[in-house]
Amino acid sequence: MPTQTKPALPFAPYEGAGPYIFVSYAHANADKVYPIIKRLHEMGYRMWYDRGIPPSAVWMETIMRHLDEAKYVLLFVTPEAIVSDYVFTEVSVARDKRPATPLCPVYLAETKLSDRFRGYLHILQSVFCYEYSSEGEVLEEITRGLPPDARGSQPKVEPKPEPAKPVQQKVKQAQSTKQVTVPLPQPEPTPPSPSPASDFDWKIELDGTATVVKYNGTDSDIVIPSRYQGKQVSKIGDRAFKDNKHSISVIIPEGVSEIRKWAFDCIFLTDITMPSSICSIAYQAFSTYGQPRNDNLTFHCSHGSCAEYFAKKHNININYTD
Repeated sequence: MPTQTKPALPFAPYEGAGPYIFVSYAHANADKVYPIIKRLHEMGYRMWYDRGIPPSAVWMETIMRHLDEAKYVLLFVTPEAIVSDYVFTEVSVARDKRPATPLCPVYLAETKLSDRFRGYLHILQSVFCYEYSSEGEVLEEITRGLPPDARGSQPKVEPKPEPAKPVQQKVKQAQSTKQVTVPLPQPEPTPPSPSPASDFDWKIELDGTATVVKYNGTDSDIVIPSRYQGKQVSKIGDRAFKDNKHSISVIIPEGVSEIRKWAFDCIFLTDITMPSSICSIAYQAFSTYGQPRNDNLTFHCSHGSCAEYFAKKHNININYTD
């Protein structure tokens, strides 16, 4: 009876206390997935995938524990993956967490998403491997979105020995004194102070995070606090800034993951700073009178972020912050 040979494991899954990346994929695609994650591993990224689980361990319990503790999810999308109940469970657990675990879909082949996957993935910036001509370009695009703190030490590169310097005869030269100007270190720019929490209405969610319900202040430049009563601010609620006649610029802090519908339905808003933690933006979040904003509004965001994808989709100006 012929036996089926499994692809050799590219490396041992990470089992330390540092931030790491969870790899979600269909086992049928291991021959395509392993070379990519092996290169990422060689670049220093901590990766965990469901191979090498020790005997006697409860398989699904082990996967869920690692998924709960992961900093990021790297999802490899293929026709085989979207019919896998295991892959869908991993995606739904990651996206339903509050705040949601950031997830990057990497399409290994052209794939028509099923309805259940489309509900989770349609708003996310993705990497389409088949649109690139080399593995290097694919890796460069993937790593643009990976969290820096999930990367450990990089491989050591031995320095090249310097060539021997030719022996020169000593020649007496007149010494001249040069005046060297040493530039003084420039002070780091002071980050803007958060707006008073009392200018907002708040809601404490069941998951222990805080949601901005309404802005009641009159400042033109607003910095949303990152915490309220010790709780992480994770959402900008429905109509939070709707019809506000004062706001010109808004800075959303890192940690906010969701912007809900009509949150910024206000015609005076011109600049909004979006953190990389944003992973869900309602289609109507920046509508004005029911129409998408694409005039004088500018997103200040990073490459590969959910905000960049949303801005490009709705023809909103972008000023990159990285």
